[in-house]
Amino acid sequence: MGAGIVIWDEEGEVLVSLWMPKGNVCSPIVAEVHALWRAVELCTELRFTNVVFEGDALTIIDAINRSKESWVWYGQMIEDLKQFFTYTNRWKLQHVYREGNQVAHSLAKNAIDLGEEIVWIENYPDDVFSVLQFDRNVILDYS
Repeated sequence: MGAGIVIWDEEGEVLVSLWMPKGNVCSPIVAEVHALWRAVELCTELRFTNVVFEGDALTIIDAINRSKESWVWYGQMIEDLKQFFTYTNRWKLQHVYREGNQVAHSLAKNAIDLGEEIVWIENYPDDVFSVLQFDRNVILDYS
């Protein structure tokens, strides 16, 4: 499996994009949790302050945003992320439909065959350009 991350600013410009192979992960839901965890790490490393994380894995987003403890088998990762969002009050997590999250999925597909993570700062790989334009339009339409 692979994971893909794109970080936009409020004007729809790409700040960071990432390909992340996850060869040892066989569950799509766990791959989504790993992608969110890596996005949180990136934003922390880059010292971003006002961040809205979006994902299309509604189960994960609901579990993190709920105060109830998660008892699923990957629940420890959920609880760790939940703690992080609790203490970082200028960051929030929200659901976006798959149609508005196509660039992350395109990046994830490309990451499957990679041996290592690749990060682009203020850039993105050429082969996701058309999908990126579509997602950008979706983001700007909802702003």
